[in-house]
Amino acid sequence: MMRFNRIVGLTTVALALLFLGLPAQAAFKLELSCPACPTQTITDNGAGDLAPGIPGLIINNAVIGTFTLSSNTGSSKPLIGPPAQLSLNSLNVTATAGSTLTLRLTDTGFTNPAGLATLQNRFTFNGFVPMGTTAMSQGGFSPTNTEFDMSGGTTPPINLNSTASGANSTSGTFNLPATYGLTEAITLTFAGPCSAAAPCSVNLTKVLEVQAVPEPSSVALFGGMLLFTGAFIRRRIRNLSV
Repeated sequence: MMRFNRIVGLTTVALALLFLGLPAQAAFKLELSCPACPTQTITDNGAGDLAPGIPGLIINNAVIGTFTLSSNTGSSKPLIGPPAQLSLNSLNVTATAGSTLTLRLTDTGFTNPAGLATLQNRFTFNGFVPMGTTAMSQGGFSPTNTEFDMSGGTTPPINLNSTASGANSTSGTFNLPATYGLTEAITLTFAGPCSAAAPCSVNLTKVLEVQAVPEPSSVALFGGMLLFTGAFIRRRIRNLSV
């Protein structure tokens, strides 16, 4: 009996050490930060989420520093996808003084697709902003399935400004592990002048989507099917014309 208890005890310790070594399975989160401001983090179905009970959806109204965000909406699995994707839509961001705001959306536990895949970063930025206002957007993945981590690789940044607003996209191809995390980030800088009487205002929409890259064998098979279909159609046409 003592030997059995010892085995059970050792097994329990081994399992505990194993799980301690695994990356944390973090929840879907939205983070807001600015210089000299306390960082605000909203967790899916947690405090500050105006859409409780809907997994994969965060809706938040926030005041941080000189910024006010209305209908700030983040989406992730299981609400959207597969394939793996994150979506951040800030319907209205206003500021009463020139400053910088960073928004980051993160989730972990993505599995589809895995292997060779393309991360596509799409970003739209427009509104009533003063000259010199800039917005930078980027997305990336975590090979250790860790929140707010983009050490596995990032898409080339999208840099827009008050004279070159609108929509844009960048992409990068990476070899994704079986399970990974995704993070997308926006850094918005209002150059000013902004005031309470005439606040700066901008609308932001960002999507980070993962698309599997077809294997060469699949491409070759598809190409062969097209050639066969074309030859079959040409033969049918010749037979009908005889």
